[in-house]
Amino acid sequence: MKFPHFFWSCVSLTALVLAGCNSSSDGPGSATLNDPNWSAGQDTMQSISTPFHDNQAGIFALVRGNSQRFLSAQIGDRSFTSASINSTDSYNDITAFRVTQSSNGNTKSDYVIVACSNEGNADIFLASNPGQVDSNDLGSMSSCVSIAAKPEDYTNGIAMKAYIAGNSRLGEITFSVNLFDNSGFDVTAFNSSVSVIPEGSAVEIRAVAGIENLFNDIYPHYAIQGSTNQIKRRTSSTTSSEIYKSTSNPLTGSLGKANLTDLILIPDNGLFMVGEDQGLAALYHEQFGGVLSSMTKFSGDGSRCIDALAWDGSQLWCHDGTSEGRLIRFTPPEAPAS
Repeated sequence: MKFPHFFWSCVSLTALVLAGCNSSSDGPGSATLNDPNWSAGQDTMQSISTPFHDNQAGIFALVRGNSQRFLSAQIGDRSFTSASINSTDSYNDITAFRVTQSSNGNTKSDYVIVACSNEGNADIFLASNPGQVDSNDLGSMSSCVSIAAKPEDYTNGIAMKAYIAGNSRLGEITFSVNLFDNSGFDVTAFNSSVSVIPEGSAVEIRAVAGIENLFNDIYPHYAIQGSTNQIKRRTSSTTSSEIYKSTSNPLTGSLGKANLTDLILIPDNGLFMVGEDQGLAALYHEQFGGVLSSMTKFSGDGSRCIDALAWDGSQLWCHDGTSEGRLIRFTPPEAPAS
């Protein structure tokens, strides 16, 4: 899932809500949020998403197992609400947008969820009704594994944008939604643009994040699955630059492949990452220099993270590898420059 909040519109509200969560703390600075329907040995936590520009502090997750479930909550809740998704597609990742629209003196607000599917579709539904799904083909991206909202304000529901990644391809989708459609909601002007990454069709992308630089240009950063554990930045449709490369797994510190599953940027701190191995690592980020190649592996709460990661503008959330089916919340550690 994999985009951070560059413009959190209600930091003070979030801080207030989080301050009220102390009773659910399981350790220093940590809080928990549970999936009450988790099936041990069957379910996997595919994705966590916290929308930016959201004054309601929503948090969402995707669980896949014998069935596929959409989880929703507000920050401060102890448990998720679980709902089935009306789709035969198998989802790998989700991203969420807060949308508020008015018509004829009436106002509606909801969360628009975009799911990235193994079948090469971008499926769109409302958090209030995951039973109504609008499916959109992604063309040459035969399997979508990661999606990241672009860091812009889409609360009007118009020309919403997200990066997508799958196999050896990167792309972008654009679409609009109408919350006042007679059918419940409607997706209009959907468009996808997909191209093979400069490394060619022999490589596989596992995670993508949209990262804004000092001049408000936004570039996708992506992790390539392979023995050298590369993280790269797309600089144009035909070029990319290498940010990090190592034969060591940054999550474990040992030699081997890192199957990274999430990239999350905290501005002026780091590009944080988790994967199929338990652990949390980050590349240093600075406002004027962008993402740099200094990698740090963290101890503390972050060492419990696995599979999925999100940032709500104040705190990090991740799936707890020591107690699966539970998310933990903790203050982001500082990624050192060297």
